[in-house]
Amino acid sequence: MSLLVFSGGAAMAQEAAPATAPPSESAPGSADGSIDRSALPWQWKLQIEPTLWYSALGGDVTIGGGTEASAETLDIDDPQASPAGELHFRREKLTFTFFGASLSNDESANARSAFTAGNINVAQGDPIDTEVDYMNFHAVAGWNVASWPPKEPREGWKGPIFDDSKVTLRLDLYGGARVQYMEAEVRSGGASAGGEGWFAQPVIGGRIEMELTRRFSIDLCLDGGWWPGDSGGSTSVSVMVGFQWRPWDNVGFQIGFRQMFFNLEDEDELEYDGSIGGLMGAVVLRF
Repeated sequence: MSLLVFSGGAAMAQEAAPATAPPSESAPGSADGSIDRSALPWQWKLQIEPTLWYSALGGDVTIGGGTEASAETLDIDDPQASPAGELHFRREKLTFTFFGASLSNDESANARSAFTAGNINVAQGDPIDTEVDYMNFHAVAGWNVASWPPKEPREGWKGPIFDDSKVTLRLDLYGGARVQYMEAEVRSGGASAGGEGWFAQPVIGGRIEMELTRRFSIDLCLDGGWWPGDSGGSTSVSVMVGFQWRPWDNVGFQIGFRQMFFNLEDEDELEYDGSIGGLMGAVVLRF
């Protein structure tokens, strides 16, 4: 009797137990149990753009409280290839962008016009050595304010949606901060004078991305920043247009033009009122 009762209870327990554990609703996965990362709500997209910027300086520089000297007078206006780069972290409508570029120029020439730098008086035709280092960084956060076709079509919409259309248009507005650094030194007649400074400012701007096909797109960025003051004051306006071709889904190539106009003011050290700009080429990596 005991053996029959035990055998019957074991059989009922086996019938009541589920064959497999129910899948977790909090972690989406495939039939084999692996996690489908594309369905996770926290997924981010990363775009890396190592860039070569063929840029040149222009404008006027004042060193150590002297008089203005143009970039042509100092012979620092020749374009040269300089490193730059950009990172984009994107999740749905939110995008974080980080940009950095640097330029270094060391030239020897004869002054094209007279000027003073610190305690140095330079006459036209005097031999001079000029060294300039410039760096530019910005970090901004953008939000998608408009897309065409719409990502979420209204009721009655008969056209394509954004993710399925070959021709798309996206407008982002962004804001953040820009930091610039410049150091300039002039040597002539055995004497030297120099100045340097860091200049930070808030910036706001917009970015338009237009895809003509899934392999070819055009980007346009425009932003500006300002910070008051005679020491550390700065103003900047930056514009960039890029043409991108993606022969593969995760690898592309971009060519374009980036131009920045800026004014840096530190009356005791250095003042620069000018620009930097030129052609750029980049490899675009997407993850």
